[in-house]
Amino acid sequence: MGIALVLPLAWGAVALTAGPSDGTLVVASSSLSADPHWSDEDGVPVRAVYGDGALAGWFAEAEKAGIQPRVLGADGAPWGEDASAGTAGGTGRPTVGQQLAYLVAGADGTPVRLEVTLTHYPVWDALRANVGGLVLWLGLAAAGSFVFWRRSGDPAARALLSLAVVVPIGMTAFPLGLQVVDLAGGRGVWPYVVGEVANALAWGSMLFFACAFPEPMQSLRDRPWLRLVPFAVPFALYGAWLLLWGTTREAGLARTEALVLVSAPSALLVLPLIATLLVVRTRKTHHREHQLALRIVLGSVLLALLCFVLLGALADLLTGTPAVALHLQPLALAIPLAGIVTAILRYRLYEVDLIVRRSLLLVVAAIVVGGLFVATAAAVTAVLPDSALLHLVAGGVIAMLLLPLARLLSNRLSRLVLGPRDDPYRVVSELRDITSATHVEDTLSRVLDTLARSLRLSYAEIDVRPAEEGDPVRVSIGTEHRAPTVVDLRSGGRPWGRLTLGVARGREPFGPRDERLLDDVATQIGTLVESLILNQALQHSRELLVTAREEERKRLRMDLHDRLGPDLAMVSMHLDNARRLLADDPTRVDALLAQIAAETRSHITEVRRLVDDLRPQALDQLGLVTALRERASGWSTGDTTMRWTVDAADVEPLPAAVEVAAYRIVLEAVHNAAKHSRATTCRVALTLEHRGLHVAIADNGRGTTNPARPGGVGLTSMRQQAEELGGAFSVESTPGRGTTVTALLPFDRATL
Repeated sequence: MGIALVLPLAWGAVALTAGPSDGTLVVASSSLSADPHWSDEDGVPVRAVYGDGALAGWFAEAEKAGIQPRVLGADGAPWGEDASAGTAGGTGRPTVGQQLAYLVAGADGTPVRLEVTLTHYPVWDALRANVGGLVLWLGLAAAGSFVFWRRSGDPAARALLSLAVVVPIGMTAFPLGLQVVDLAGGRGVWPYVVGEVANALAWGSMLFFACAFPEPMQSLRDRPWLRLVPFAVPFALYGAWLLLWGTTREAGLARTEALVLVSAPSALLVLPLIATLLVVRTRKTHHREHQLALRIVLGSVLLALLCFVLLGALADLLTGTPAVALHLQPLALAIPLAGIVTAILRYRLYEVDLIVRRSLLLVVAAIVVGGLFVATAAAVTAVLPDSALLHLVAGGVIAMLLLPLARLLSNRLSRLVLGPRDDPYRVVSELRDITSATHVEDTLSRVLDTLARSLRLSYAEIDVRPAEEGDPVRVSIGTEHRAPTVVDLRSGGRPWGRLTLGVARGREPFGPRDERLLDDVATQIGTLVESLILNQALQHSRELLVTAREEERKRLRMDLHDRLGPDLAMVSMHLDNARRLLADDPTRVDALLAQIAAETRSHITEVRRLVDDLRPQALDQLGLVTALRERASGWSTGDTTMRWTVDAADVEPLPAAVEVAAYRIVLEAVHNAAKHSRATTCRVALTLEHRGLHVAIADNGRGTTNPARPGGVGLTSMRQQAEELGGAFSVESTPGRGTTVTALLPFDRATL
């Protein structure tokens, strides 16, 4: 920061003390400018007067009269005669305390002689009149030094530091610039020319910044000497300017004005070139952080320009005076300065970018509404009587009528640029309106269509993985153009899949500021996916129940029709035979009745078997635990010595469906252990948990590496028994250490 402060201060001290001062400020104008020019005939236009000398009163009267303040000559003679050659009589250069006779333009344009006493340069008066420029210089020096300290190896940081050095040096061209006395033999034009050269270097620094930020262009990296080209461009433009327009000026003040305008061509051409470079680099870069940084720079510059319009020109139209004094308006340049510092340091780019964009929208809306107010107020007051009260009332009515328009315009601009991202409730409410369809894919397609429409997406995909054994569901729309954003879908404490979103070209990618929106969207979609999958599982479970019911009916019908029915028909035939033999051969009736009794007992046993298949009779007579222990005590499989026991403590009463499922799972697991694992012992454990009945069957058999082999009828039956109740089933086995079958059969204990 020392260089950024000491060097400009040293130069200012040299330039401002090199000669006497008359307090005037003279600025040269290019041929393309509408500002008044220098000429020997029309004199030198004066932009401002610092201090309280004789010229200050004349300048104030000229401005009040609405005429351009001009000095037509010095030392009592017009320009082009003796005024530019020194003081009268060749007495040498003017000095402090000396009086000079200026010829100034009077109210009617005729020359008026005015005695001016030369003083030291009124530094404090000049600084008070340019507080905005002074504060901007101090801010630029602090920002350039801080950025260079943090990122000294960044070419953009070096460009900002060089800008902090040359901009205050350029202040000796404006606003601490040339004076009338300098053209009348005082300091001469060299301080002005040095300031103009510094301004040209400032334009070169800004052009270099555009080429080096956020990273140097490939040509600058390949050929480092090309880094001098941006600094040479302003001087090349100055040379072209001299060839095209400078040589056409007449000798005298007009030629002098053309020669000292070193930075004027850059002000006209370099700024559009810088803007073009930044826009092109923003559109071509694919690096997300670089794109944000460039956009912050462009947005902050545009925001500053709009602030100048809003607080300057528009306020002048509305009230007759700018909302911010002219000498304070340079403070608006603090906006692009802050944007550049933020962009170089890469500080919270997403948040700053959002602030800049929303500020732009608000300023644009204010300018549009303000312009409409000016036009409407001018039209209304033109037809109203000349009454201040009527005009005041009309202005208030117009403002009240335009207020809803301002809100509508702001909302529409925000929706146009940002979409509904800043209103997560609106997006989520649209998702809530989607109802579940029969097919999961149909509902997810509607979700993606809604997201693509509301969030301006070019690509969207939902990848659902409902369960370990379930088939994944993947639905997508659109085409992926750039790296998408992936969000996990969670609901009920478990993941249900992923949501992939890709924004359309030219739209804002998702960033940290969109986390709330993405979380809300993911939560809503996760809940919907969970509902869809559970509904699908419920539908599948219902289908299994219907299928099982129909299979059971089919089996029962076959048993009744193909086995028990013919047997009962045979009993009926035997009874008819016994009835006929009762009169003819009574001795044979007894044997026939004995046969009928035996067959009847066999049929009763078959009926009991059918009933037991529907629900084991032992469960109704003994309950689950006792029924299992009875089976364990009377267990026999012929060629095995395996014994099994039942451990259970206070697990009853249980729902009928849970009892049947547990009973059949235990018997099937014990049967498998005895038949396949060569176990000698098997332990059955029944315990109550808060979710339901936990069943575990563990044996000490040989085990296997693939306990849940596909196609196993017994395992499939046990799994279906558990899942039909909404429970879980698993098998764990270790070679040489046995197999453990577990099942969780849920039920609501409060209903018992």
